[in-house]
Amino acid sequence: MKIFIALSLLFLAAPLLTAEESPFEELDFAIWPEYDHPGVLILLDGTLRQEALPITLEFRIPNEAGAVGATFSEGDEEPFEVAVVERADGKWAVLDIPKGSKILRTGFYYDPFTDSVERNIEYIIMLNQPLEHFHVLIQEPPAVENFRIDDPAAQKTGDPSNGFTNYTLLVNRLAAGEQKRISFSYQNPSFKHTMPTWQPLLILAVVSLIVGVVYAKQNKRYCPKCKTQISGSSQYCSSCGANLS
Repeated sequence: MKIFIALSLLFLAAPLLTAEESPFEELDFAIWPEYDHPGVLILLDGTLRQEALPITLEFRIPNEAGAVGATFSEGDEEPFEVAVVERADGKWAVLDIPKGSKILRTGFYYDPFTDSVERNIEYIIMLNQPLEHFHVLIQEPPAVENFRIDDPAAQKTGDPSNGFTNYTLLVNRLAAGEQKRISFSYQNPSFKHTMPTWQPLLILAVVSLIVGVVYAKQNKRYCPKCKTQISGSSQYCSSCGANLS
C-alpha cells in the first residue's frame, strides 16, 4: 500500500519536476490594431533571467508579417532586424539573445484585414520557450463599434479619456510549443490614423530608449495587492495581475 501511494505521488509530481523554467522574469504582449498603420502592431516587452542566458528565442509570426525588429537594453541597444524562417507550420522569427541582456523588446506589423469595415483579428502566441504569468494587452482603436474579445477573462484596464481603451489578459502558463490564440473583432467604418506612419524599427528604437531609462532609474517596487517584488518595467504584477500604474 505504501509503495502504491509513493508511486501515485511521484506520478502526480512528475509534471512539476519536469516543467521548464521560463527565461523571462516577466513578459507583456501588446496588440495595437490600427494604431498608426492600416494593420496590427505586435510588441513583446520582457525582462530576462540572467541565469537562462544565452538562449535562442523563436516565436511564431503571422504569414502577413513584415520585417521583425528587436532591441536589447544593456546589450545591443541599436535596433536590428531579426531572422525570419519558413517552416512547415508557418513563419517563425529566430532571435539569439546573448548573456548580459536585461530587457528584450521585439515586434512587427502585419495586415490581416480583408474588409474595409469588418475587422476580425486572430493572433497565435507560440514560442520555443515556456512562459509563466504573462500579460496580453489589447488596445481598442478610437471611434470603433462593437469591439469584442472572445476570451471572457479579458479585463478593461485603460482610460478611454485619452482616446484609447485597453484590455488585459493574464495567462498563468504557456508551455514551449503550446499555442495561445487571441481573437477579437470590431467594425471601423471611418478609421483615421492617429499618428504619422512610422516604420517598426523606429517605433522600437524610441520606445526601447524610454524603457531603458525607466529601467535604469527605478528602485525596487512591490505589488500593493500581494506584496510581490516587481522587477523591470511591467505595468502589471506577474503574480496576481494587479495594475501597477
